[in-house]
Amino acid sequence: MTKLKVVAGVAILIIIMRQFILYDVPELFPIGQELGELLFNLSIGYLVTFWFYFLTVYRPEQEHKKRANAYAKEFVKKIVQAYESLIEDLIESQSSLVSTLQLNIDSKEALIAILKITDSTKLSPRMNNMFVPMTWADLFLNQRNQIERFLREITIVYGHLEPHQNEVITKMLSHHLLEHIRNIPLSTIQNLDFLAEGMWEFGTLVKELKKEFDEELEPIAS
Repeated sequence: MTKLKVVAGVAILIIIMRQFILYDVPELFPIGQELGELLFNLSIGYLVTFWFYFLTVYRPEQEHKKRANAYAKEFVKKIVQAYESLIEDLIESQSSLVSTLQLNIDSKEALIAILKITDSTKLSPRMNNMFVPMTWADLFLNQRNQIERFLREITIVYGHLEPHQNEVITKMLSHHLLEHIRNIPLSTIQNLDFLAEGMWEFGTLVKELKKEFDEELEPIAS
């Protein structure tokens, strides 16, 4: 759009020069007048086309993108919260291990160490909507289902989002972590460190998703 605006500016300049500066200037070379008239007519035609495109295509499209972005952002916040709250619960539940081993809580090594001693059958610090304490297996499944549901809500406005935003969403929806948590009965596997690699990758995508929707769209001209 920036290039189109530049060309429109050049067209306006040509029209102004033709009408108010060069109109009474004698021809400097043969067919100078004809060339000037041609540029003038082309400039008029371009401006008409430009404004038609701006008002009927570009502006409505940007408005749709703005609304879609605002809609998606609400679910992005919920996705980030669902994932980060799970990580925070895991870190808090094993705070003594983190402190003893002096682990960097933002590292992959810390995630592996914490999951290795997290018993999926033990109670987590969270309760379900019936106020019944959930096991870690239940909590993982609950957060996984929330994340997938929020991602699918965003796909409703796929057509008005940027391609790179859709790419991150698609990667998350098709990520093997969601499939593993859904299909593997975690309550039968006490050691959850097999999820560490997938959780680390998925966490990277969560950060990328958050960054994508924190970026502002190109301002809409009034």
